Amino acid sequence: MTWAKVDDQLAFHPKALAAGNEALGMWVRAMSYSCQMLTGGFISRDVVIAFGGVKVAKRLVTARLWHEVEGGYQFHDWDEYQPSAEVEKVKRECTHVIIS
Repeated sequence: MTWAKVDDQLAFHPKALAAGNEALGMWVRAMSYSCQMLTGGFISRDVVIAFGGVKVAKRLVTARLWHEVEGGYQFHDWDEYQPSAEVEKVKRECTHVIIS
């Protein structure tokens, strides 16, 4: 299991206020998804549609919480704040090692 980090100043951060509650709900769900699936902060268009749609995602882009990229969206500064997919893959592999 990978834990995502959320700044304790998020609730009243100007970007969060600009995005609105519906978009922030998508943002949190997408963060959890990205950590689970080790996407490195990339969220495909199909996942965006499942989480609320492109219109909601555009609010995250406008608020500069996401960037629109080919095939979907990318969290802003993912690698600066979240665990890397490579490190998490190694950690997951280590949890499956049985020592006898």
